[in-house]
Amino acid sequence: VVDIEWKDGNLVRGRIVSTAGTRCRIQSDVPLVITSGGQRVETSSHETSMFEFPTKTGAAYSFTAK
Repeated sequence: VVDIEWKDGNLVRGRIVSTAGTRCRIQSDVPLVITSGGQRVETSSHETSMFEFPTKTGAAYSFTAK
């Protein structure tokens, strides 16, 4: 489940709810801060514009531009 809010073509915030508990990948041209339960989520990637992190089934993940 994905919900993204934009303003003037720029990312304001987004929210993802994991339904499968698998790795999540978000591609973004701007750096992102990703949190879950108020805690920052560490991401890894082999590409500068890709943010990848493990998820837990049913958990919500929020992201905003840095």
